Amino acid sequence: MEEAAAIQTQLAASEVTEGKIIRTAWRQAWPMTVAQFASAAYTLVDMFFVGKLGRDAIAAVALGGIVDNVSWIIMTGVVIANKVFISREIGAGRWKEAAHSSYQSLLFGFVLSLFVAIPCFFLARETLIVMGAQGEVVTQGLGYLQILSLGVLVSFQVQVARSIFEAVGDPKIPMKILVVSNILNAILAPALIWGVGIIPALGVNGAALAVVLARLFALGWFMILLRRRLRPYLPVHATGSPPLPSEGRGSDLRDASHENCSRLRHRRLGRLRGGSAN
Repeated sequence: MEEAAAIQTQLAASEVTEGKIIRTAWRQAWPMTVAQFASAAYTLVDMFFVGKLGRDAIAAVALGGIVDNVSWIIMTGVVIANKVFISREIGAGRWKEAAHSSYQSLLFGFVLSLFVAIPCFFLARETLIVMGAQGEVVTQGLGYLQILSLGVLVSFQVQVARSIFEAVGDPKIPMKILVVSNILNAILAPALIWGVGIIPALGVNGAALAVVLARLFALGWFMILLRRRLRPYLPVHATGSPPLPSEGRGSDLRDASHENCSRLRHRRLGRLRGGSAN
């Protein structure tokens, strides 16, 4: 299964380097655009549901969302650098090095998130006051911002994982994951804000908790797929089997013996040749 997932990753990368440029660019661009919108939609969903709690709640979410967006801006540099490193290795056919860069970027993203999350959590009140919040806005915004601050540990990893799939030319996966994550956030937010059944009404804090849980779901999904697709290229397998060769995409495909992998390869490559002929 892991070898099949690895070959699927290679085939996705081959679609970036073959075929017409305009068609390839569009195929890569529109899923990234949807994924980017989905990444920013969490706060919009919160604003929609929190709006019924009053102006102070709206102000609290708005200020907390600004701080959350700033943390994402900090992460942008890591995401862009990650795409550059991975794309360079894939272009050279060095899949083991690309997998190593991916895991290193996840580790670095986690360490960086600690430096962002910890100050934001302990300085949440001061941050809101500096931004002009007063009275009830500070009271409601404090819990919201602190929960989102802890969620930075998750959101940073989500963005790094997203960049890995986009770097290998498979942007539809992060698009699907983030869209589903937003749907989950839209389901959890009203339940946690107003309460349902045994779940107590958490108000503004419930909106922040819904965002963190939705992003945690996305991260878990990303990690499962990354483990399947990148693990065959790591130096050591948990099963003890040797990793796939790293001499290039062609040798990897020739060495694949799994029947389903072969069928997938011929179908996808046939489609690529047909597109190039047109």
